[in-house]
Amino acid sequence: MSPLDVRKRLAAFANKLSAGKRVTKAEAVYLSQVFRRISEGEDANCVLGVKYSRGQSQRDALARQELSKIFQWVAAAIEADPDDDQVLSLEAALEQAHKLFRYPHDLKYLRDKWYENKSMQSPLRTWSDIDSPYKP
Repeated sequence: MSPLDVRKRLAAFANKLSAGKRVTKAEAVYLSQVFRRISEGEDANCVLGVKYSRGQSQRDALARQELSKIFQWVAAAIEADPDDDQVLSLEAALEQAHKLFRYPHDLKYLRDKWYENKSMQSPLRTWSDIDSPYKP
């Protein structure tokens, strides 16, 4: 999970606390472990997972979010109502998405990424999905 995804989850948790909702037992156990590690001298950013580690970058995380948005559109375009003449083939949907979103890589790269990222191939995405472009 990228630090961007972790930050979204932390924001959602902060919203939950601000709304006066109760902390679940699992959340309490997690928080106790986090606070214990921080109290023992570990870096809070590393413990919480909000710091990019070697081989990770914000640019890569943002690129995955952009792919997620594109693939949500493609999934919706190919899974539309069969009685609707707006249903597209996968190839046509990828071509249109490539143009519509002005994707910087070539169409072959986008097609390859589609097949590599099964988790992004849903027309229904929420903020809590990995690499989702949405905020809580």
